[in-house]
Amino acid sequence: MPTLQLYETLAAAIPAGGEEPRITTGGEAPRIPTGSEAPRIPTGSEPPRIAAFAAGLRWFAVLADTGGLGLAMTPAGVAEDPPDPAACFLADAGESGEKFCAAHSRAEFPPRAAHPRADAEFPPTIAGAPLHTAALLAARSWGTGNATLGVAALNAWHNTDTALATAFADTARWRVTRDTPNAFDALLPRLRGATVSVIGHFRDVERLADHCSTLHVLERRPQRGDLPDPACEYVLPASDYVFITGATLANKTLPRLLELSERAYTAVIGPSVTLSPALFAAGADFLGGSVSLDPAATLRAVQEGGGRHNFSRLLQSLQIEKA
Repeated sequence: MPTLQLYETLAAAIPAGGEEPRITTGGEAPRIPTGSEAPRIPTGSEPPRIAAFAAGLRWFAVLADTGGLGLAMTPAGVAEDPPDPAACFLADAGESGEKFCAAHSRAEFPPRAAHPRADAEFPPTIAGAPLHTAALLAARSWGTGNATLGVAALNAWHNTDTALATAFADTARWRVTRDTPNAFDALLPRLRGATVSVIGHFRDVERLADHCSTLHVLERRPQRGDLPDPACEYVLPASDYVFITGATLANKTLPRLLELSERAYTAVIGPSVTLSPALFAAGADFLGGSVSLDPAATLRAVQEGGGRHNFSRLLQSLQIEKA
């Protein structure tokens, strides 16, 4: 049975610290790390925080004061359910995983009076929030905006050269390739004669049909020829290769999709993917994601409503497999 433990594990890797919320007033501009700055190393008394946040038309972006930039695809319906700044401070209110999600639907959180920092003034912006607490929203909120913000916060920590060098240092266990072709091209030679399922209608995904025996494309909003996403319960267990969009992290379907794909070779791909061994432990065989080469410029591109084509040159692609 799938659980939210994956998200809790990913968030637990981010130092939490014990400070009160740092208030960002209207007259203050959060410190934006530049590409030339050395990353700030968090300490116990000064945990990493969100320096800036952008909710773009196509992507969310979180820039941490440690220099990391995390992306997550902007979900449909976010205008009706945007991220709540107060949630970035309330997600650690003492409940975890399923209990929190069951008790607090959509963007609802415990009353501030019930929070141990009830006397603290909660800021009106997301900038300044602890990165760890914001990341917990990936596990502890069913709110569309909050959960997506949580994934972007996770990625601002995990999808950095510093974190990757530590997490995948053992070359006997992991094979990390940079500046790679997209995951479909990388795995194309393996697909001949296979049953392939793809979660998410990626651009030009139809070309895979020329290289495999059977191709299923599952989509929440199906296009011509797609299957609706509930078909995953029947299609994935019979697949040889499964490609899953990283956007499934935010809507919390990834753990179930990995469970259904247990017998297949499974790749989780896209800029929304959190590059962590925890995804391999959950059932992934291949991760295809990215690291920002210029976090400040990537943030600006997202703020201006840019899509992936606007900032792809600012990202370095990575592919990670078990050795």
